Amino acid sequence: MKINCFEGMMIKKMCLLLVVLVGAFSFGCSDGGSSGVVSTPVEEPPQESFDVTSPVRIAMTPTGQLVVTEANDGRALFLDSTTLDVTGSIASSKRLTAVGATSDKIFLGLETAGAVGVYSYGGELLYSLGSGVGEFELPNDLVLDEANDRVYVVDTRAKRVKVYNLSDGNFLWSFGQNKMNFPTGIAFDQSSDTLLISDFGVGTEGCGSLCFDPDSFYAGIWRYGLDGGYVETLTGDFSRPQGLAVDDDGVIFLVDSLLGQILVYQKNPGAAGYTEIYRYGGSDILLQLPLDIVLDPANKNLYVTNNLAGTVEVFLAGGTLP
Repeated sequence: MKINCFEGMMIKKMCLLLVVLVGAFSFGCSDGGSSGVVSTPVEEPPQESFDVTSPVRIAMTPTGQLVVTEANDGRALFLDSTTLDVTGSIASSKRLTAVGATSDKIFLGLETAGAVGVYSYGGELLYSLGSGVGEFELPNDLVLDEANDRVYVVDTRAKRVKVYNLSDGNFLWSFGQNKMNFPTGIAFDQSSDTLLISDFGVGTEGCGSLCFDPDSFYAGIWRYGLDGGYVETLTGDFSRPQGLAVDDDGVIFLVDSLLGQILVYQKNPGAAGYTEIYRYGGSDILLQLPLDIVLDPANKNLYVTNNLAGTVEVFLAGGTLP
């Protein structure tokens, strides 16, 4: 019997279909399931991991976790304070600067938006301070005063500190205008219920931009009351003072970005002022443009954002005085 080409093609197609059906029946049986079909597991995409590359500001949560803002990728990173491993993050499309943390909220300075956003730990934007976008010229650093329901934000380009309600973000008042030149870092001194603000620039100390003097340069630390009243100016061997941390006794740990060191100042009982007692950085750990510092009150460790090196450095028990 002869089979023409058309019939041959039909037989081949029928054979192929039979093979497919037999294969489907053979490999699609379940172990007693009613559907008789085994579903192929779908591989979940791998979780994104992030590294510290351009750390700016740093804060510590009430549970001892570190929060670091990144300049390059617009992200706040959560770090394990023991291993310094990244454990999570909050994403933003903006360049991030200031950071602060309560037990349930993260405050982030959005430099390119001129705003401070208040986020949940899961990354949800809850509200913004003041009017939101455009509220600040440069929100560079902030400190939280939960006892008085306040947030103090350093607005560097506006040359002042702005104060807001912590709970709802409403603006309260500002201070330091016509006095500060380039305010940068801020810290809460619980030993005296005052605020310390680092400042530097070209001009006459105490006059800000109103007394501009191109032949002079000054750098110092302002002390203000929580109500915004001026208290004093602290001077020392500063170059570009940035972030600050203060312990329970009022000892000041100041990051100087140009010197690449942490300067430590203690109250001088024999004089009206502070005395530098020692420095970190240089021979022990090379700091390249350090920008901020936080003190762990539990173990006295100091954590520093080492910007150009792309690292967070830890000085174990660095907050313990010799």
